[in-house]
Amino acid sequence: MKATALGKSQKAVLYADIGHPELTDTELSKIVGISPGRISTIRSQLIHDGFYREIKLPSFDLLGFEGIGVISAEMSESYLLDIQAQKKMIDDLGKNPSLIYAVQNGDQLLFIAAFPKLTSFEAFSDDVFEVCCRISNNDCDVIVASFPMEISKIHSLWDFSSLLHDKFALNISQQRRMLSYGKVSHRPELSNDDVTILDMLLREPVANDINLAKKAGVSLSTFRRIKERIMSQGLCRRAFIPEVSSLGFELCVFSLLRLNPTRPKLGEVDHLRSLITPWPFLMMTRKSKAFIGYCFSDYTSYSKLSSSVLSDLKKESVHMDVIKTIYCSTASMREIKSLDFSGVLTPLLHNR
Repeated sequence: MKATALGKSQKAVLYADIGHPELTDTELSKIVGISPGRISTIRSQLIHDGFYREIKLPSFDLLGFEGIGVISAEMSESYLLDIQAQKKMIDDLGKNPSLIYAVQNGDQLLFIAAFPKLTSFEAFSDDVFEVCCRISNNDCDVIVASFPMEISKIHSLWDFSSLLHDKFALNISQQRRMLSYGKVSHRPELSNDDVTILDMLLREPVANDINLAKKAGVSLSTFRRIKERIMSQGLCRRAFIPEVSSLGFELCVFSLLRLNPTRPKLGEVDHLRSLITPWPFLMMTRKSKAFIGYCFSDYTSYSKLSSSVLSDLKKESVHMDVIKTIYCSTASMREIKSLDFSGVLTPLLHNR
């Protein structure tokens, strides 16, 4: 089913789930004006047809992760290896447990990793550089940027609600609780069972409690008690991730920006929000850098928004220049690893 085949009710449910994943169907019904039973039916069909999927999204700051890292690599066309050998070397990089997303678009690679320790990210960036040099006969451009939790903010992590609200032209309120990640003053104490069950929730986000309790080796009541505590403490939360190519987005753009470190800090996020509309699905900032992920219906819409936004950012003394931009056609890009948190707690499990 193509994006143009989506009806008004389907668009409303898809947006509501992505924009308000924490709400029950009864609560969503008041927002979209559709009965709870009908919402459930529409959701099941949309998920079955591949328009979006449910995941559990971890809170890296509360879990003690040091930050998020981004690696952009552009390889030369003078390859030394055959295509299958190249693919295997790149896919092997995608198996790193700290990696949460990776994509290849022609000679360009993008890796996004959540790292418990900065040293592990630095080691991974060295591995990426080595592989790219082997593939392209030492002619490889690699850019590495880290966003440590102590000095950074993650304003949006695969949140497509603003982009979908704009694309679907919905007459639904966009007000919602804004979540962000960064430096925290207190982290919950986690037992071995807590980490094990959290890891299971991330690996199997839609599995039923009975099966997960058996795998964890605990009673159902114990599993549900721990799960409820994990969710209530905000260690992870429910989220829905759309299949952007099925929704009419033809272009994904990832940009690493150099920011003006002397820019005013007061109301910075609200100020950026007024300049960047709709809000990007991925946005991380620190004093000197920002990393943004955005989707567009076509290249023309990208060019139009890009020129106006970058102009406004520079005018308002926020933006200085673009370090790197990766353009990915949703029809031809290869996701080495789609957004996936199934291995991200492996280092924590091994350290217990």
